[in-house]
Amino acid sequence: MNSRRPRVALLGVATALLSLIAASCGEPGPLKLSLEISQARSGENLSVAESADTGAWSAYSENKYEVVGDLSVDRVSGFAWSVFQKNDTKGSFRALAEVFGVAGEVVKNEKNTFTIGVKNADGELLDSVGAHMYLWVDVGGAWWSYSSASPSASVSSPCAPNSPDCATSPPVLPSNLLSERDAMNRTIVTMTKALYNTATFTFTAKKSEWSTDVTGVMNIAGIPTNMTVSFSYGAEGALNYASGPLVYVKRANGYYMVSPEDAVKRLNDARYTSWGTATAAARDIMSQSNPIPDSVTIPITGARYVLMQATLTSKTTILLPAYTFYNESGDVGSVIAIEDKYLVYGSSDSTPGGSAVINPGTGGSDPGQIEPAPVAVPLDETSAKTLIGLTEEEAGKVASENGWTVRVAMRDGEAFMLTSDYSKTRVNLSIEMTLVTAVTIG
Repeated sequence: MNSRRPRVALLGVATALLSLIAASCGEPGPLKLSLEISQARSGENLSVAESADTGAWSAYSENKYEVVGDLSVDRVSGFAWSVFQKNDTKGSFRALAEVFGVAGEVVKNEKNTFTIGVKNADGELLDSVGAHMYLWVDVGGAWWSYSSASPSASVSSPCAPNSPDCATSPPVLPSNLLSERDAMNRTIVTMTKALYNTATFTFTAKKSEWSTDVTGVMNIAGIPTNMTVSFSYGAEGALNYASGPLVYVKRANGYYMVSPEDAVKRLNDARYTSWGTATAAARDIMSQSNPIPDSVTIPITGARYVLMQATLTSKTTILLPAYTFYNESGDVGSVIAIEDKYLVYGSSDSTPGGSAVINPGTGGSDPGQIEPAPVAVPLDETSAKTLIGLTEEEAGKVASENGWTVRVAMRDGEAFMLTSDYSKTRVNLSIEMTLVTAVTIG
């Protein structure tokens, strides 16, 4: 009898996933996604200057990847999440500016961009520009950035070699940098004042000779995304720079995923891939070699399940089930992991756009948060089944957001004794191989 349990468990998981995808999207299944032909800028903050173009197709073909570790990821499907700018983007931008001590009006700068502390209400540049903020808004969401320095600060020309009129001195290192712990604590306090729910971010910090930098990874239902907040502190603990998203998300369709082994092959295709720091570093070394080799080999030691920001041809933004591959030097790259039958590709213009309409709103959710419902989501057979296919942890988070409670009634074929009381807001879960395969109410 016990020898049959693994097969029964797998059958139960497969059946549950079929029900999940059919129920979440209706017949004949999940909607196909029309993606931009390059996802090279996935996860970037659009309020800052554009980075170098890493989307050149020839550059992707120059990379070779060698798997030298275990790529096991305990997932066969995942949900996508639609991304929206906050309901009150303008008010939230003003609130952020107040937290950062930036005074002034929200002024439209160029297409898709707004500023505080750069121009006056008539759109004229201020005589003196100090701390200031930028906001990028389009149909795909909103991103902000803060800088303590003038955006047009002049840079002196370099001296001619051996010029007697040009005295050179070594750069002076900043004094009294924050410790990594203090930098993270200060970041969390600042974000809390700005009405972020910091419990949904995972923070890390790194101290160098020049600054103490904090990164906060935005998590959705406990799953890390490649959308982040960044804070950089300099001399005497002063905040030099910060940036982040000003968005909320709503759950979309469920999709089956390719295996991590098959997803590795997508690293050579810009339609699926956003490079990580390890790949960028390897390419820098490659470009400095003499002679420059035809390709660079990048090792992969592991993979993790994430949600990756992708741009649709409609210019809207969606977070898709993905894998991030990594090695000891950092992340190699993130790759969209849903099956090809759900994907089509459109315009080769990967520059985000759309009308720059800032949402005045009447209120909104916490930035970087799942949009909370004004009242608890009614629990019935249909809504309860939305938990099928999630991991136990994800199901608990989604249920909590909906105002429900959960308890495990069965795990891997073993039934548990439950209390006889009935609750119309409680879901009983059956778990097989970490995934929810069946639900009942009570």
